[in-house]
Amino acid sequence: MKKLFLLLTAAALLGSCSQSEEQSPADASGRIDLHTGIGGFSRTPQLGADGSGTFADGDVFTLTVSAGNYMKMTDYAMPHTTLYWEDLKLPGGTQEVSFSGCYPKHDGDMGSTFVFNINHAEGEEKDLLLASAVKVKAGSSAPVSLPFRHAMHKLTVKYRSSTYTDEELASIETTLKAVAECQVDVKSGKIADIGNQVESYSKSVGYEVSYLLIPQEKKRVELYVAIGGKSVSYALSNLPDATNEGQSIVRLEGGKHLEVELNVNKDGISFSGISIQAWESQGSVTDDIVIEKQK
Repeated sequence: MKKLFLLLTAAALLGSCSQSEEQSPADASGRIDLHTGIGGFSRTPQLGADGSGTFADGDVFTLTVSAGNYMKMTDYAMPHTTLYWEDLKLPGGTQEVSFSGCYPKHDGDMGSTFVFNINHAEGEEKDLLLASAVKVKAGSSAPVSLPFRHAMHKLTVKYRSSTYTDEELASIETTLKAVAECQVDVKSGKIADIGNQVESYSKSVGYEVSYLLIPQEKKRVELYVAIGGKSVSYALSNLPDATNEGQSIVRLEGGKHLEVELNVNKDGISFSGISIQAWESQGSVTDDIVIEKQK
């Protein structure tokens, strides 16, 4: 399977040392040139329908450099920020450092961890991008690959019907309830902890709706569907633990896309097909539910 991600290439270039010269990590002063080879696009990462893309000029992410108890967070603006090894002021004798990334940028005054609630995020800030920490030899001139991945899970629900009109389907309401909060560790570039409180995500209207949600076990996620005075709730825990191809769906994982197709008819609603697609494909499963008229 091919993971779809934003690939950020970082090159740490030493200054004016000849091949015969040796430079200790503590004395390294060369320029750290981070670049993506991006053309002139509008602000915010340029994402395709499958979630892949690139950073554009003017995008700002938090670059975190760490080594043991040492940590430095820098706002890195594409492609203009210039960093030097000497600017990092690494502790004497430092042999290895780690680079990680977070987009949108994180306020360093808030520490190395922060609480991310997807219900409080706006617009594209819901699509949190993280680059897990990669180790680099201090002062090294070797290129370093720092891939950013979608930290959130994408859930898409599509409705089809042979009895409801397109106009009726366009008015169908979907409310998702799931954990909406997590803790992010910018030093590791990962989600460190998932909250316990289940919240209602914003209600969506239409025959195709998508949500970005906190990665979590499927048993924490429930759909509430209403159309024509009828409603039903369905817990994703009712789904099997694996797809027909044997791929696990116990958890809704970050960077993956679960697509649920529902057949909505006057006598009920049935899941006609469920698949995990790009961002990362994992197969499909099926299940049924019944909708009853509200009393």
